Formats: sequence, structure tokens, C-alpha cells
Amino acid sequence: MVVEVALWMPVILLLIAGVIQFGKITYLYYTLRKIEYTVARSVSVASGVDFCPDATDTLIQGPLNSRSPAPPTAPVRRWSRISRPP
Repeated sequence: MVVEVALWMPVILLLIAGVIQFGKITYLYYTLRKIEYTVARSVSVASGVDFCPDATDTLIQGPLNSRSPAPPTAPVRRWSRISRPP
């Protein structure tokens, strides 16, 4: 009996240590996800945040100012399956 306990004790201790380590990793993962969500939400709802600080740079403004205007859009024709007389 003592021999069996001595043989199984390291296996049981390794399983317990593995479960504890898995719990720590899972807790850290969810904590980081919660921090990421909180930071992203606070940045998205913040007012007065300049997401493009380099927009006044001349290297960026050159291509933005020289782009061609959008082509005019043609009216959309809607075709029906049943042809109607004019």
C-alpha cells in the first residue's frame, strides 16, 4: 500500500499543479481581455481624440488634395420580370 501511494503521489501532485497553473493562465487571459475591451471602449467614446495626428503633414495632404473627384453616378434602372406595356 505504501509503495502504491509513493508511486501515484507525484502523478497526483503534477495533475493538481497543472490545474492550478491552467487556472492562473485562464484568469490572466480574461483579465487582459477585459482591460483591452475597457481601453478600446474608452477610446472609442472619448471626445476630442485625434486619430490622425499626421493629417496636417504636407506629405499626406499632397496626395489627398490631388486626387480626382468621384465619377458621377448613373441612375439605377430597375427591371421587373413582367414587362408592362407603355
